[in-house]
Amino acid sequence: MSAHRGYRTAREWLDAPYRPLFALGILYAIAAASVWPLHALGWIAYPATLHWTLMIQGFIASFVLGFLLTAYPAFHHTRKTEPWETMVVLSLLVILGVSAALGSAAVPQAAFVLCLALLVSAVARRTPERRGAPPEEFVFVAVGFACGVIGSVWGLLVALGALPEPPPRAPLHLLSRGMMLSIVLGLGGLLVPTFSAMRSPLEIPGIARPGERRPRRLLYGILGAALLASVVLEATGRTASAAVLRALVGTPMLLLVWKIARPLARNDRVSSTLRLAGWMLLAGLWTAALTPTNLGGDHVLFLGGFGLLIQGIATRVVVTHGPWPQSDEARVLKWDAPVLILLAIAARLGSEFLPARIPLYGVAGLCWIGAWVLWGSRAVLRIARRPLPAAPPVASGRPLPLSPSR
Repeated sequence: MSAHRGYRTAREWLDAPYRPLFALGILYAIAAASVWPLHALGWIAYPATLHWTLMIQGFIASFVLGFLLTAYPAFHHTRKTEPWETMVVLSLLVILGVSAALGSAAVPQAAFVLCLALLVSAVARRTPERRGAPPEEFVFVAVGFACGVIGSVWGLLVALGALPEPPPRAPLHLLSRGMMLSIVLGLGGLLVPTFSAMRSPLEIPGIARPGERRPRRLLYGILGAALLASVVLEATGRTASAAVLRALVGTPMLLLVWKIARPLARNDRVSSTLRLAGWMLLAGLWTAALTPTNLGGDHVLFLGGFGLLIQGIATRVVVTHGPWPQSDEARVLKWDAPVLILLAIAARLGSEFLPARIPLYGVAGLCWIGAWVLWGSRAVLRIARRPLPAAPPVASGRPLPLSPSR
């Protein structure tokens, strides 16, 4: 453990939105999976709706919103997120989880609608002061938020009885396969090649050079429109066609933009985890397309793709923004957590083919919980504490050479 000089104040936590929201996301990761061991023991009823709500609108949303509220001002060169904005989003996400656990259908969706509305409002208020255009990858963030607003409003109206019951889990799929997948594909295309220390990370081979916006915009426009079309197909009950279209969108994004098949320039743990996350996303999308009648593909996508991606990116954010030394990445992200995630996927896939279905749900849940307890305990220690300032370089007769930028 690196040296530290005490715990951060409440103000310091709220000044960096990732700190409270990542910590909440860890709790949601544990809570969302804990329902399956409890159900396997016969202590609670079948918890599918609660599980998906806590997983998508609790766990994944906490990390996505924590990252966006932290990084958006830097991407757009505007003022930072205000502490009160962080506090409101944090409170709404807590209300979402507590009300879902108490059995409410309407309150979690209303809380999530308000979360998205606050984020959209924060962006709108900062737009006049923005300097320069955002990265083209934010096309996918816009598509994702459109899906999120529609899905959560739809779910709220259904819960209130204002709309008839839709095709099974249609509003939830708008959030998971629409909002979250779109944001992950877009932000991943911007972050994964850079965080993985690839050569020419922002090049799209054969399409766009780094910084070349027009061909990039054309590609993202086509893929974003196709992703929206898949959402429409999903909402109208044509799930098999929607799954194939999502896989066709994800393939060029992952192979050309994320460049998951390109060798790594630096084979560190964060880079390896992010590349593995990309392959899991691709495998999950095509598994869902080829076997649309079971949920195996979704679990490869969400547990493997989203889970590993979150651990990789969040490790970099926690260490870099800490600011902790880069060597701490290997102390936060050890191989135990990704291996447990892979074991959770194996147990969940096994439940699709073996008779011991519910016990395997419980095993998968325990593996997932173990992964986030291990990773989360190491990450939260660095979120909560302040590192000691780096020691000044020893004086010598000539200046020290600069380290190469990452």
